[in-house]
Amino acid sequence: MRDQNRFISDFHTNFDSLKNTPVVLYGVGQFTKQIVEQADDFHIIGLMDAKTTGQSVYGQRVLSEQEVAVSARAIIIVANLSVAGEIYQRIERFTREHCIEVYFLNGLKPPDYHTFTGENPYWEKDAEKLKERILANDIISFDIFDTLLTRRCKMPQDVFWLVAYEMGMRDFETDFARERKEAEKTCYRDVTRYFQLQQIYDILCREGVVTRHKVEAFMQKELEIEKRLLVPRESMCQILRYAKAQGKIVVLTSDMYLGTDLLTDLLAKADLGEYDDLLISCEVKRDKYWGEMWEYLISRYPGRRILHIGDNEIADVKTAREHGMESYGIASANALLAMNGMDQFLGQVKTGGDGVLWGLFSAKAVNDPFCMNVTKGRLYITDMRQFGYLFAGPLVLKYLLWLIKIARAQHIDTLLFAARDGYLLERMYQKIIRKQRTEAPNGIYLLTSRRAASVAGIKSEEDIWFVFDKMCSTASVKYERVLERGFGIRIDGEDIYRGSTIYKVGKETLFQHTVQRYAARIYENAEWERANYLKYLESLHLRGQLGFVNFVCRGVTQYCMTKITQRRMKGFYFASEEDILGIYPYMEDIFCLYGENLSTHTSKLNLMAKYLYGETILSAPNGQLIRFSEEGLPIYEERRESFARIQECHRGIEQYMEDMLEIIPDLDENLFSNEQIDRIWGTFDLKNVILSQEVRDVFCFDDYYGE
Repeated sequence: MRDQNRFISDFHTNFDSLKNTPVVLYGVGQFTKQIVEQADDFHIIGLMDAKTTGQSVYGQRVLSEQEVAVSARAIIIVANLSVAGEIYQRIERFTREHCIEVYFLNGLKPPDYHTFTGENPYWEKDAEKLKERILANDIISFDIFDTLLTRRCKMPQDVFWLVAYEMGMRDFETDFARERKEAEKTCYRDVTRYFQLQQIYDILCREGVVTRHKVEAFMQKELEIEKRLLVPRESMCQILRYAKAQGKIVVLTSDMYLGTDLLTDLLAKADLGEYDDLLISCEVKRDKYWGEMWEYLISRYPGRRILHIGDNEIADVKTAREHGMESYGIASANALLAMNGMDQFLGQVKTGGDGVLWGLFSAKAVNDPFCMNVTKGRLYITDMRQFGYLFAGPLVLKYLLWLIKIARAQHIDTLLFAARDGYLLERMYQKIIRKQRTEAPNGIYLLTSRRAASVAGIKSEEDIWFVFDKMCSTASVKYERVLERGFGIRIDGEDIYRGSTIYKVGKETLFQHTVQRYAARIYENAEWERANYLKYLESLHLRGQLGFVNFVCRGVTQYCMTKITQRRMKGFYFASEEDILGIYPYMEDIFCLYGENLSTHTSKLNLMAKYLYGETILSAPNGQLIRFSEEGLPIYEERRESFARIQECHRGIEQYMEDMLEIIPDLDENLFSNEQIDRIWGTFDLKNVILSQEVRDVFCFDDYYGE
């Protein structure tokens, strides 16, 4: 009852402004029933559902699109947020044509960020057109930063934030980053426009930000971090190599405070050594912004046709043209995300760690400056490896860093990574503790499932009701499926409820019938399955304080495992659902990173809104565990989908973790805000992101206990 009251309370909060608006509810499930029966102060004119159009459900007519178009001003999609987006796609064109507002249960409208489709002349550019321009010129000049190389962080000052972090100034990262940026401005204003790194640190010494005897260490750390963060923009590097192959003279030009030796090292790390000339503002005492660099370049190659390629609209494009050169502007990674509109969704970063989250995303997603030109500004995700790297990698990394920290604090001896969500998590957990050489609890991949643990835990009528109430509650599920999947027994051939559904008969009626007719068989099977399960658990030699690891928690599996083992264990989850309060009796044992007691229908957290996608990703090669044999060996449900594409997603997540550990070897979960990670996770469902059919086919949601 508490969960129902909370749902209706959330509904009133989210839709108070629609009370006098003619509203249609899309869906005919239990949540729709609650709204119809309890939100009687709303003007609900009917329901929508493709399968029951024309029928009457909960006293409301299920309307056709034509009927909805006549009277409705708003549609509320009453569905789990993970699938609400799919439902919206079915009615998007219809609702747009008839100016009907659409809402999800969390009160938000479907995301519709501006993509600049067809409005931006940049989308007409491509690599082939650039090559044509190269062929028409003799000297090809390339900007370096954001053109040939990109940093895996959002802003240059994120580099300075990491310098302070790694130099032990962990309470002053933001202060140091600000002072380091201000020192550049001071050099430019009071010393010279062509300042070098040493002069910047001289200012920092003068201001008391860095002591004299630590200056060299700070400068070396900054260069070290620059090397870690910089990666080549591969398509632009290929353009450079193309120019060389055509016999062109290639010149690299940069307004930069790093000298030739240092820049040469950075370019060599990116495998960029195929150039003829390197012109850096701090050494030639000229810059691009004021045009002096272009005058100098023209004087070095008199009478030659020169093309400059760069990302800055003023220094690289406008000023170059004003000095008689050709120029070709390409977009930086940040500029592409701005043109795509995604930067609005990702929001402002709060820490240098958040800046690296952004940078890893952009360096992978929009490394190629022409990657969104065919789609007119929409990001195209072609495979599951890319999906895993971009969207799931940050979510998994943050959780595991948090898990290591909190498990130590809770004095856990062994962490049980529950199948199937724990398959990847356990592997990545072991990878982090090996890389960081940190002390952490022992990790074990535990074979379990709601089905295996709940059946093995049945000992009383209360346990039978638990399965009915908490697991087999889908209204349309047939009774024989309840018996087979919920209790491990078969229905009698002459049972009067064969073919009936919970929706038609009623949960309480079927429960009483089950106890009267099948209780003995249920207890006998449960005792047999429990004995077999215990054989498996004994083989694990579990000792000490146990921790239970899973994705999003209702508490069912952990509760059943405590009954089987007769041992309480502490649970560590990404988040917990609100109905855990009616399932798990020891809430002091539950720890969640992203939030507790959250709704998969009304939460505004992307993690919860799209948690079914997370469950698909966090999967294992085997199907769901059904039970154990008498030898203590697992028996699985036959796997219907191929694991190969999910495994590609795992590889993407693993590569993300390796890249982050390369950039920040001393990782700590406090480096990254939950808000930024949740935003990144939610981006794959935006209108300006296209998932290929191959990727979309991976996400097929089903319920073992449903139809």
